[in-house]
Amino acid sequence: MKSKIEEIKEKLKIAADRKDLVEWYTRSEDSFCAGIVEALDQEGTILKELDGQGRWCGYCFFRLGAIRNVETATDYLKKLKCYLGYWEDLGLFQSGASKREPSFDSGRNTLIDLLTGQCQEKHIITVGYYEEENLDTGYVLALTDRLLSLKTVDVSSGGFLEVIRKPLEDISMIEFDSIDNILLEFANRKLFSNK
Repeated sequence: MKSKIEEIKEKLKIAADRKDLVEWYTRSEDSFCAGIVEALDQEGTILKELDGQGRWCGYCFFRLGAIRNVETATDYLKKLKCYLGYWEDLGLFQSGASKREPSFDSGRNTLIDLLTGQCQEKHIITVGYYEEENLDTGYVLALTDRLLSLKTVDVSSGGFLEVIRKPLEDISMIEFDSIDNILLEFANRKLFSNK
């Protein structure tokens, strides 16, 4: 008998191979993402995410253990696919987030590669945790095989906050190259680059 994680991974692999839209649920039925699976490894998966209007809005990584359910071919996904077609017909297919599309290597550790890339490129990410409701947003300062150091940024003002350190095993999700983070990064650099 397959475990829940194995079932989820199998659904995600099939969707990735077919380039099908998926929606996955995390904490509750109200907490979900929709998009296309870009990468999948033993530990987690990366989704190229669509917003509720069918526009590409960034990427998110989720550990497989944080995903409660995966759905494909739902009425909601059919609607999003229709919306996506609308934007393509208008020539507005690509969002600002897709201009820095990352590459993924399925033979490597997706989480470590993702965090290393975001650190090297000096981009803002948002991090979620298994045991905490709060999210942290900021720049990756340092990374070891066990620990993430993040220079946090206030999402309200764009200003810098404190440096936090979190064990990698506590991380359940990472949002990166999203429209929200790209805009926050722009504001942070414009308003606080000399501080």
